[in-house]
Amino acid sequence: ELREHAGCAVTLDDVIRSSAPNADVGLVTTEARAAAERLLERARSRGVAAVRWNDAEYPPLRGASVDPPPLLWVRGRI
Repeated sequence: ELREHAGCAVTLDDVIRSSAPNADVGLVTTEARAAAERLLERARSRGVAAVRWNDAEYPPLRGASVDPPPLLWVRGRI
């Protein structure tokens, strides 16, 4: 559903791996994971999607900058 609505589907594990590639995803606490899932769901319900640095949708000029953010929150098309 998210892929159809927003053009991509991002899971919480994707966000964690993108933001902290060396992190052990298993160490993320249940409470933190639940809070993050609520945040992602709230964003989805408002038409906001997370675009990772390695997604095709990530803006090329932004990715070529000195310190590009690993994740962009977007509404609509970029």
